Amino acid sequence: MSEGGESLCSIVLSNTDAGGQLPKSPAAQCGSDQDVTKQVVLLYGRSQSFDNATGVLSIDLLLGNRGDKPIRPPIRLEVTRVSSGVGRVTILNANNGLTGEGTIWDVSPSVTGDQIPPGANTYNTFRLSFRIELRPGGIPTYSLLNLNVRVLANTDALPP
Repeated sequence: MSEGGESLCSIVLSNTDAGGQLPKSPAAQCGSDQDVTKQVVLLYGRSQSFDNATGVLSIDLLLGNRGDKPIRPPIRLEVTRVSSGVGRVTILNANNGLTGEGTIWDVSPSVTGDQIPPGANTYNTFRLSFRIELRPGGIPTYSLLNLNVRVLANTDALPP
């Protein structure tokens, strides 16, 4: 967020960490689930907020398909790392009830129809919510949230 907390500065998706490839995801539940992180982008989706009193950060996002295959639901974001330069982070609205690494958000409801075609974005936003327990000393102009996710989805061909 920028000084004063007005804007989201950047989002980075990665399907690797400093040590190389991440292990197979426990969230990959069906044979058709694939790690599609390299073919997607997360885009600012009209709203974000940070409440200093409660420490709740909410960000609305869109998912864009920049690959050459359609992405079909179920589409899930899996947290591989979450941290903050200003305090402890707890994820609030996960579909699997977890609050840190391993958290899963099902973003399938943001998809209109049965797929996100190549080059398209979801029309509907989805919200990620966090509680950040601020340390004394205020908020710097960067590093409010560091979030690494991988995106799991179905890329199998649609039936005729």
